[in-house]
Amino acid sequence: MIKNENYNWTDVEKTVKEAFVGTPDKVLIKSTAIIARFHQYDTIAKDEKSSTNLSPWWFVYSGDKGSEFIDVVKKSEKSFKGYAREIFALPPEWNSMIKLFMYHPIHDIYGFYGEIASQYVKGIDYKGGWKQLYIPDFVNSDLNLSSRKEALI
Repeated sequence: MIKNENYNWTDVEKTVKEAFVGTPDKVLIKSTAIIARFHQYDTIAKDEKSSTNLSPWWFVYSGDKGSEFIDVVKKSEKSFKGYAREIFALPPEWNSMIKLFMYHPIHDIYGFYGEIASQYVKGIDYKGGWKQLYIPDFVNSDLNLSSRKEALI
């Protein structure tokens, strides 16, 4: 059985549901996919134990030359971080965005993929609008750690 195969949108907490516009699609994330996340630490997890919980919030990163997101940011007149914060609805209080980590999953896994809802934090409206992955019960052993690529932001 593929991880999260029996996990349904009805099983998701209310706060997770509020992070999406509408109902996201349940998708199969292949082990050949590249998934990425902004991160505030030098490592993806506090320790390298296989059972260490990871953030469930990721986005699809496609191709060696960057994702569609990177291309859109380059066309923007805003800074990389500023524009990313806006479309990912990612306030500094939640993530300082020091690095961008990219990995392949170690195996196929199911997650939810949909549009990011806006977040209003400390008087600032982070508009969202980009697509995100929510991968329930995501742990260190779900990543192919040797596939890691990273970029300083």
